[in-house]
This record gives sequence, structure tokens and C-alpha cells, in this order.
Amino acid sequence: MSIFEKFSTLMRSNKATESQLIAGEREIEAAIQGARTKLFTLEEEMPAALMRGDEERINHRNLIMRTRNEIEDMETALALLRKRAAEKAEKEAEAARQAAYAEAARVSEAAQKKLRERYPKLAAKLVDLIATIAEADALADRVNAYLPSGALPLPPVEAAVRDRPYEPRRILSEKLLDLWCLRDHDRPHPDQSNIEDLGGGKGRREIERADKKAPPHYDEFEKKTFREVTYIREKIGVSGERLCRIELPGLSADDAPYWRSVTFSDAGYVLNRLTELQAERDTHEVAAEPDHTLTELVPVQAPISNAA
Repeated sequence: MSIFEKFSTLMRSNKATESQLIAGEREIEAAIQGARTKLFTLEEEMPAALMRGDEERINHRNLIMRTRNEIEDMETALALLRKRAAEKAEKEAEAARQAAYAEAARVSEAAQKKLRERYPKLAAKLVDLIATIAEADALADRVNAYLPSGALPLPPVEAAVRDRPYEPRRILSEKLLDLWCLRDHDRPHPDQSNIEDLGGGKGRREIERADKKAPPHYDEFEKKTFREVTYIREKIGVSGERLCRIELPGLSADDAPYWRSVTFSDAGYVLNRLTELQAERDTHEVAAEPDHTLTELVPVQAPISNAA
């Protein structure tokens, strides 16, 4: 099958894959390169053909022209094949984009539905929880002001549940140790071995020297008493951000908020905010924005006159 028959088959096929089209391009490119090499050789041989007579000259010239025409036809075929491959790639890319868009739209619609259904209920539950906490804290504040004998103050609800309390250092064990220190030093020597005890809390250790025949020299030590304490370090207390600090806007931009953040988590302040927001929701009305009709003059390019 000639290169042109293969090209024709690929172009007529509606099922040609991208890899098949690319393979077709490579094959035509190789054929063009081979034809150009052949043309170069034929043109080099033209002077010799001229010397062999008129018939040989005409035949050789026809062969050169035929080779040039084949190259031109193959270049045209290659351009058409590349265009077909590009169109197919774009078609497949567009199909992928369409599929991705459809999936994103489906996910978005599902999320919108979930937001409409769940957010109002969740926001209402959170506001109810904030109210419950504030009411309990307000009651605790009242009884803490007049505590019964021997009773401890009641902590705020969120502090009891969410805060990490301060924990002081906790000692696990404690003991006294007698350890060698270099004379006139206050820290134990890291190497407590091979120290000769001279009595009376004194000791020494010979210093190793390269010259084994030299007189001995010693490091002088004295014993000191240390208290060894094993403990767990203190833990700093951490307070969680209070729920009343959150923002719970209305479902739509026109709706009254479910909850508006308060700076202070004082129970009375929170309860006042609850009353304010309830009144705001009870009286909230959405004013429809009127349609505004406007007329504008937009400049356009003046038509070109055909008059002489």
C-alpha cells in the first residue's frame, strides 16, 4: 500500500485514533525525507543524463519532476493529516472539558441543596447551644456570688468542657547523691569512674600522659551533695475560643443573621445579644430593590463613506 493510499484510508476513517494519526504523520515525514534525498541525487546526476542523449535527458527530467510532485503532494497530505489530528485532539479535549464541567455542576448543585437544607438547622442549633451556655453561666454567676459554706465556685460551661487547665510541675522522685566535682567546681564531673578516694571527701585521678616515664600528675576532686529531682514539667493553661465569637450570617444576603459575634463572652452580654437578634429577625423585612431603567449613548465607529 502506497503512502498516499495509507493517507487516504486514515482520512476517510472516523475511528482513527490519535496514536494512529500521529503514526501516519511520522510515516509521511520519513517518506518526504527519503524523497528529498532521492531528489538531491537525481539533480546531481542530471549533467550525466544530458551527456547520454535526448531520450535519457527527457526520462531523467521526468523522474525529477515526478519526485518533486510527490514531495509536494506528501507535504500537502502531511498538513491535512496534522490538521485532522489537531481537530481530533481538540474534540477530545472539549469532550473532557464538557464532562468535567458537568461533574462540577452536579457537585455544585448537590452542595447548594445541602447548604439550603442544613445550614438554617445547624445555625439554629448553634444559637440554641450558645443560649443554653449563657443561661447556665448566668445562673452560676448568681450562685457564685453567695456560695454555700465549703462550696467551690462553679466554672463557666465552656471553661469546664473546652479549656485545658494549668498543671503545676509534678515531682515523681527525689533523692540525695554524693558526686565528685573537680576542685573549686560546683557541677558534677561527667566521668565519675576511676577516682581514687583519699578520704575526707577528697579524691584524685591520674592524668594519662604520652611519656609513661614522666612523674604522675593528678586531677583533684572533692565530693559534693546534690539533690536529684525527676519531675513532669508544668503545663500552661489554654482557653478555647468561645462559641459566642463565631459569625452565623443569614442563609441569603438579604436575611437577618442567626448570630453576630460578640467581643465579650460575659453571660449577660450574650443574653442581651440573643434578645437583640431575635427582635431583629422578628421585624426583618426584605425590601425588593426596584428596577432602574437607564438609557445610554454609546459611541460607535463612523461608517466609511464611498463618496469620491
